[in-house]
Amino acid sequence: MSERDLTIIPGGKDRASELADGKARHRSLARSGEDFVTRLNLGDAKNRFVAMLADDARDTNAVNAAVARYEAFEAAQGEPSTIGLALERHRSSFDDYQFGATVLEFDARRGYGFVRLDNGMPDALIRSRLLRSKGLRVFPTNARVVCAIAETMRGPVVTDVYELDLSTAIDPVHLPRIGEPRTTLVEGWKPAMLHTMNWRRGEGKIRLTNGSEILVSVATFNRCGIAYADPGHAFDVLVGRSEKGLVVVQVRLPSAEDLQ
Repeated sequence: MSERDLTIIPGGKDRASELADGKARHRSLARSGEDFVTRLNLGDAKNRFVAMLADDARDTNAVNAAVARYEAFEAAQGEPSTIGLALERHRSSFDDYQFGATVLEFDARRGYGFVRLDNGMPDALIRSRLLRSKGLRVFPTNARVVCAIAETMRGPVVTDVYELDLSTAIDPVHLPRIGEPRTTLVEGWKPAMLHTMNWRRGEGKIRLTNGSEILVSVATFNRCGIAYADPGHAFDVLVGRSEKGLVVVQVRLPSAEDLQ
């Protein structure tokens, strides 16, 4: 796969206005190939691969060429192939294709999440080790991504991320607080760092600049779109009071810190 720099588009009112004006560019199926691809049964692995090849097609001839390319690929196998294994062996045949997608969810405790592809293919798995390799500590719900996809026996998997657009991400305040205690906000944003994290138990400690340590749950990280965190990582936090004492209510990367 050819190397490409990662682009991160921050959130904010200016970017939101740009999206509203229709100026944002989101890569998706080419217009000329849309009708062709929407008629495919994407539950069939062969058709999903054809859809991937047709993604960049600019005219009917290009779509037909994509189909012919698949047929030649299948014929080269010498027998009806298990498409997932075959594509794993021939990943170079489609790694250069890029796909627009929307982040559905990411579970930092389990180390994976899912994105919904624009072209109607099944949701694609994305693993934390890929985000770590790209330096992406945030991967919030409803953010937009441009990525590379590989077809496997278990379905599509994200193999690279080229662009992350945070302007469409949902504010954590508006997401359900699943697995988090009820709290009353104590004070505004405070600088802090992750002191410890027990991923198996799903909780850890955040240390404020005054030295005090406050409980933080992985559920809070997930809601706030934190893809991974290591001891020593800096964050800004909101602190609340629950029945068990002070807890972190919301967490974000430091405003002055580069998103990577």
